[in-house]
Amino acid sequence: MLLTKWCPIVLRYWLLILVILFCSDRFLKDTNGVNAQSMDWCQDSIEPLITRSTSEITWSPSGNYLAVASEAADTQCIRDVKLEIINVSKQEVVTTIRNDFALAALSWSPSGHELITGDLAGFVSRWDALSGEQLSSFRLSEWAILELSWHPDGTYIAGGGYDNWLRVFDVTTKEAVHTLDLGREGIPGVSAGIAWLEWSPDGTKLAVGGGDGKLRLYNADDLTLLRVIEVNTTQWVGGAWNHASSQIATNSDDNRIKIYDVATGNLTLEINGHSQRVNGITWSPSDNFLASTSVDATLRFWDAQTGEAISMIKSSSNVAQTLHIDWGINGKLAYGSTIEFRNAPNSGLTPFAIVEEFPFPLSDVLDRE
Repeated sequence: MLLTKWCPIVLRYWLLILVILFCSDRFLKDTNGVNAQSMDWCQDSIEPLITRSTSEITWSPSGNYLAVASEAADTQCIRDVKLEIINVSKQEVVTTIRNDFALAALSWSPSGHELITGDLAGFVSRWDALSGEQLSSFRLSEWAILELSWHPDGTYIAGGGYDNWLRVFDVTTKEAVHTLDLGREGIPGVSAGIAWLEWSPDGTKLAVGGGDGKLRLYNADDLTLLRVIEVNTTQWVGGAWNHASSQIATNSDDNRIKIYDVATGNLTLEINGHSQRVNGITWSPSDNFLASTSVDATLRFWDAQTGEAISMIKSSSNVAQTLHIDWGINGKLAYGSTIEFRNAPNSGLTPFAIVEEFPFPLSDVLDRE
């Protein structure tokens, strides 16, 4: 998943214009990361739209549906927030869900029948994926919720965000099962907070990437800390588990992809190639390959065993950056982007792409998949 979520909702204390200047090179969720109280007036904004971005994108467990959260931005705020469920084979939107605040977190239930979302106002909502019915909603934090992950057994959900609290709660009762304060050393949303979290596919561990440059691994049963890996010194950490639950690929501001062995915590591979921050990363279904997105507006493919660059796709001129990315069990890859309307008409369409066939000679790769 992607994780350009790091400029402040610290707007409780800062003027909006200062934050826009400070975070001008960040993704939409950052540049417009205002708190709930100051977003109310945005609904009536008449400023022309500047960008439309995907804030999250993920395949259903079956690979039949794609969930895409997106939002538009003008010079003052974010608006037109929506979550679309797309039937890929029919190429149609099955459900459109509207939300008052930008959706920063998204996770499917293991059954593929439900979705859980988290927004910048700290609310967590559970939805019927096909009907769009809201099954429940509650406020998990007064700060933005950036990450949610549904446990493979379907019982629990882990969540976190700017307040740097790791919470595991019961899906049905919404009651906290485990809570863990990861500390207040730093500014929430800038150098403190949870940037990425995900249960391992086998359900035995929980990985958490922080704003302090560290990757933490916890025992899934009781949140016992198993290991702390220093990915970098000060920058946020995003990542993705491989399907075998044996490796984690990380991405961050240093433009590099790093792969760690979960059992030992050792760095096994470092991949260089992006010219700017790596926004998202995903493993192929076989774990043989990686795909990544970046502020450099490219989509790149890598050999996960050697780090060899396989191919690169450059976006069109109206794409400011490529964002969240997910490689489905169906073999199809979907990724998001930020589209600038200065260079293209505002079509209102959700900015995402699905790669069904690789636009480069990779018959050997596809055969191995």
